[in-house]
Amino acid sequence: MDYEEQEIKLSDIMAVFKKQWKFIIIPSIAVALIAFGYVKTLPKSYESYSLVRIGGSQTKPFESIGTINAIMQSYPQRAAIVQQMKSTEPPNTPEALEDLLVYTDESGLLKISAAAASPVKAAELVNIATSLTVTRHQQLLVEAKTGSDALVEYVKSTVKPVSIISTSITEYRYSPSVVEIPAVVSKKPVASKNKAIPVSAFFLVFFIMTLSAFYRQSSAGDVAQSRQ
Repeated sequence: MDYEEQEIKLSDIMAVFKKQWKFIIIPSIAVALIAFGYVKTLPKSYESYSLVRIGGSQTKPFESIGTINAIMQSYPQRAAIVQQMKSTEPPNTPEALEDLLVYTDESGLLKISAAAASPVKAAELVNIATSLTVTRHQQLLVEAKTGSDALVEYVKSTVKPVSIISTSITEYRYSPSVVEIPAVVSKKPVASKNKAIPVSAFFLVFFIMTLSAFYRQSSAGDVAQSRQ
């Protein structure tokens, strides 16, 4: 019984499609072409990135990548990036830079990446963000070394005799943050995720128009029966 009903349903679908295929296909293709034209008008996007080895004291980095991301995404830091930008092309405001620069972990290194309408603009954003990040870490390095030197001097001046503890005082070793790979200028645009829009638009309209065709067919049948 179910199998027979399924056969009837499939035959109904084919019958409706044969009768109203223009009603279904033409709008679907038209919307897909419009969506394709829209995608073609979208500006190309170019990506650039740099890799930074985060410095620190011994095995402890100055900052975690999560902390760097939170600080560099703050409004004052975005404003500082805008102040150092040479070009006046967008994005050239702190608001426009929000979430545009991304700070992520890349095999233990800090990856600073950005996307823009031109490869030069993307590299410029990454270079400025990288410079500001490394400058901040240089300040942290100076502060950390000053604090540890003061602590060692205090211990030496307090504990007597110094010779007893001189061999037991561990000297803190600090390493600065280093730019392993500077901003890369790539002339190849980033693969667009919008290519699927025309296909999605086609199937969406196809589905809607198919339902509409069934409704039209059903309404036509009801009208025919009422006339009889």
